[in-house]
Amino acid sequence: MKIKRFLGFLLIFALIFAVNLDAAYAKKKRGKKQSSLATLQPVKDKNYKYNNKALQIKSIVKLFKETNPRLSNRDAESYANYVIEACDKFNQDPFAIAALIVHESTVNTKAVSKGGDYGLMQVRWKYHKDHIRRSYPAINHAKDMLTHPRENILIGTEIFAGYRGNKDISAGVRGYSSGNSKLVNKVHNTISKLQSYYKKF
Repeated sequence: MKIKRFLGFLLIFALIFAVNLDAAYAKKKRGKKQSSLATLQPVKDKNYKYNNKALQIKSIVKLFKETNPRLSNRDAESYANYVIEACDKFNQDPFAIAALIVHESTVNTKAVSKGGDYGLMQVRWKYHKDHIRRSYPAINHAKDMLTHPRENILIGTEIFAGYRGNKDISAGVRGYSSGNSKLVNKVHNTISKLQSYYKKF
């Protein structure tokens, strides 16, 4: 009787040990999988094939002038430089922000939508006005964003970066545009166009 009881305890102990060992193995395997996925997440948006700022600016100027032929060379260059500045500050891809400007406003600083979106990056004032007033002293009213293109691009890029987080460009565009999947495709196509310009310069 004592032997049977002992063997019973031994069997229970063996089963508990096996279950714990299996759980530990599964956890270790899952941890390896998560860490390998984490390395695929974009830490920053700099594509080192396209990191020459002079060529980035030339490519963006070309795109802006094609999109809005009435834009002066001086303004196109200024806007391109503002894009580079904003992307350096908020760690984003200049080509993605330039593409967003093209599709949001056709590079028109005076653009205003029916929904209350203003300027080059079509910033929605009513959602972001408190933060804008605190962080950008030059902007006190929605219409100020029409006359301050530098601040408009900085604000828009900051908002984009917030929506994107550590995800990819598509996630940032969807967040920025309230889930507009068609815009995501357009932005990616325009990024590809900018990359082709860059390679030709």
